[in-house]
Amino acid sequence: LAHCATRLRLAVADEQKIDEQAIDSLEGVKGQFKVAGQYQIIFGSGIVNQVYAEMAKLTGMSEMSTNDVASAGVEKQNIVQRAVKGLSDIFVPIIPAIVAGGLL
Repeated sequence: LAHCATRLRLAVADEQKIDEQAIDSLEGVKGQFKVAGQYQIIFGSGIVNQVYAEMAKLTGMSEMSTNDVASAGVEKQNIVQRAVKGLSDIFVPIIPAIVAGGLL
């Protein structure tokens, strides 16, 4: 259980138990999707902090970083997704240097 500015991020053990229609019908939910082994619910800024605090109380889960949730979701990725994730983890941090080098 973690959140960013607009999304609540969950690492779910059994995705079959997620009731997507019930989640969509909740007030304040702007969308939801599964990506990279994570289930993400979009609330918008401000609201997600309140939802996160309430979810943490109800579940008794401690605060996790988005990296912790991503790590938990890696187990559910296939080999191609893991390879692409590995390449992006390598190249994304050096993009600013490549762009700056191109400007010189």
